Amino acid sequence: MDQLQHATGQNLIAAAGSSQSALEGYKGHGVLTYAVLDALTRKNNDVGQEQVKVGMLADYVDEQVPAITQRVWGVYQRPVRKLSGNDFPIGIRQVALTPEAMGASIPTASTHVLLRRELVREKPSANAAGSRELRQGFQIRAVEFAGSWAVIARDGVKLGYVPADALAELQ
Repeated sequence: MDQLQHATGQNLIAAAGSSQSALEGYKGHGVLTYAVLDALTRKNNDVGQEQVKVGMLADYVDEQVPAITQRVWGVYQRPVRKLSGNDFPIGIRQVALTPEAMGASIPTASTHVLLRRELVREKPSANAAGSRELRQGFQIRAVEFAGSWAVIARDGVKLGYVPADALAELQ
């Protein structure tokens, strides 16, 4: 609390700029939220507890959000950061976001590749809404098949539905 009383300035960390949508649905969170929680809870090699400061949090988010979105969706999402004033601690890091705690049950290894560009749909229907388009050659995991549709995932995260005939099994 003593350090917070000397904190000044205004700090903003946002998932994406006004020209880009923030991606949601990564391990039960939006990508920005996941990165913030990971920064606050990830294991540290140092012994003992570690203060988390605003600047460190912004750096971590700036590194992780594009990496996660590129790896999972093939989209480069750039977070926005505007930091001014003094850097100050916002908490003490505690280990909490483990795969077991997050309920990660989808294996991460890819099983299939997309044969063509496909819109990932929210439901197994050609008329269903979809907000992500994946490129030809994108590797995914087929979680299950429902008729002529497949539920797909990437990096242990369910993405949605694509036509089953758009997939080829990896050899």
